Parts: sequence; structure tokens; C-alpha cells
Amino acid sequence: MAALTQKRLKQVLDYTPETGLFTWNNTLNNKVNAGDVAGWSIRGYGYITINRKDYIAAKLAFLFMEGIYPENEVDHINRITDDNRWTNLRVVTHRENCLNKGLRKDNSSGITGIYWRDKRNKWESQIGVYGKRVFLGRYETLKEAILARIKAEKEYGFDRFQYDSNALKT
Repeated sequence: MAALTQKRLKQVLDYTPETGLFTWNNTLNNKVNAGDVAGWSIRGYGYITINRKDYIAAKLAFLFMEGIYPENEVDHINRITDDNRWTNLRVVTHRENCLNKGLRKDNSSGITGIYWRDKRNKWESQIGVYGKRVFLGRYETLKEAILARIKAEKEYGFDRFQYDSNALKT
């Protein structure tokens, strides 16, 4: 089966960049009507089946808009995985995509990589680099732990910092 092209995609689907929705252009096998929203989701990520093959909806947005189906991952900038608005999508490496994760549910500090260690009565700071945890130290104050994390993010080339600047006011 030939690879899906931008031309073929535009024959079967329409994409609205402002909403991120794909709709069918034609009635197919009495199952969907022209204008119906296309796709389905698994764990919050959208997929669309075309010619019996499943495609990632966010990647289809790139094929529709730019004529390429990205080999790398597509990041949802606002972290809402079913928000496929064009302004919310960007092609990234796996490492870059991992940098745009939200806080863990058990995070008590409100800042990625910083947590309170009851045993030591101190804040601890860490950072994940290429799948390995790098311990950054123990600190008396949350602010010191945040500053260590910021320094490490710069050192390891993170393109954006994962903290709320209001946290530095503590």
C-alpha cells in the first residue's frame, strides 16, 4: 500500500487549524457522512483510520498543513493530548517531548524534580537526563532547590524551564 499523501488526505478529510478537528469530505460506506468529525481516541490521543490504516491525528495535521508526516513525535504544547489545533502542535524529539510533561500526581512542591525529604528535613532537587536521574543536592529552602534545578536545566540544555516563577518568591 502506498504511503498516504497530502493530496489523498485532502480528498478524504478536511482539517480546521483553529479547532484542530478533522471532518470527512465524503460519505463512506454508509458509516460516516460528509461533515462528520473523524477519528477515535486511545488514552486521550486521537487516531484516524484511512484505507484500513491508523494514523495519529496530530501527525495528520502536519501532513495536511505542510505536506509531511513527521517521523519524530508531535508535542501538544498545552499538554492536552486531544487538542490538535495547529498553534498547539510542534514536531519534537522524544527527549524534547519528555520536557513538556506535567507534574507528577504525588508532587508536593509544585515544581518538577523538587521534593521534601522528611527523613532529612530538607528539600531535594533532581533532574532526569537521557533516562538517568541526576541528584542536585539537599537544601534548607525551596528557593535554593529551585535555583539548583534552574541551573541544571540550563547546563543540560533544556529549552524551557519547568517551574512557576512565583515559586521563587517563597
